[in-house]
Amino acid sequence: MSYITENGFLKVKDANIINEKNEIIQLFGISSFSLGEDKYKITKKTLETLKKDWHINCFRIAVLADGKMGYCNHKEQIKQVTEIIDYCIETELYCLVDWHIYYDGNPLSHLKEAKEFFKYISKKYGKYPNILYEICNEPHGENVNFENSIKPYAQDIIKTIRNNNSNNIIIVGTPNWSNNIEEIENLNIENIMYTFHFYPTSDSQHTDTNINKLTKAVSKKIPIFVTEFGVADAWGKDFYKDESEKFINKLNELNRSHFYWSLSAFDHKLSILKENVKNYDDLSDDNLSETGKFIKDKLLEIANKVNI
Repeated sequence: MSYITENGFLKVKDANIINEKNEIIQLFGISSFSLGEDKYKITKKTLETLKKDWHINCFRIAVLADGKMGYCNHKEQIKQVTEIIDYCIETELYCLVDWHIYYDGNPLSHLKEAKEFFKYISKKYGKYPNILYEICNEPHGENVNFENSIKPYAQDIIKTIRNNNSNNIIIVGTPNWSNNIEEIENLNIENIMYTFHFYPTSDSQHTDTNINKLTKAVSKKIPIFVTEFGVADAWGKDFYKDESEKFINKLNELNRSHFYWSLSAFDHKLSILKENVKNYDDLSDDNLSETGKFIKDKLLEIANKVNI
């Protein structure tokens, strides 16, 4: 029996994700780099390898919203997005479709385009248990807060999705690059979660502060999904193994679903692949960066724990 068939449509109960048998499950995997700004295309072989050799159970598709190469300026990218979703379905992986606000910051900046995008995706894939929606990954900027920006945007987009898809989990971004989860206001809508992102520094207090934020939120039964985090600083300059270990250990202790950033091949420490690789089809250890090898080991540890 496949993982998707075994677990089916997922729901949120208290702070956790549960399957159709009401069992708590943990999703884990890799995030793509921002589509449009990436070097290579993600193929079915890429995802087959990540499932078979890395034992991921979910893949995140980061659809860059704004910017020169973003979806809003290149709507033909929908073809690439749907190809990857189709690959996830064929490969029997859960799939998180992420509206990746990075340049825009305020989710309301491209509300029209976001509604158009999620209307299309939810209508096309609403019958599949594989799909989860992340409707704004990192709200940020002056005067961008939960009450005046995130909440009205989320209510509008959630309504758009629910018109086509009443079941699947929707994940809402949180203020300050999805770090200020203490500012979450409960939207009182079924089957939604909230985003938390983390990137380490050399300061162990930074890690401890973020672990405390996460622990406190979960203790309050706030459903947190760590849809993106790195094992290097946000700019990819330095790999912080010890701080990453601390955070990963807490993620697994709290049974938090999470994605590593990212499937990419750039000259920085956040890429799982070496800069000189020619595509994403060969994910063998010889092509992995130092952080890539570390992330693969961590994913295999989790998979072994949950017997995937």
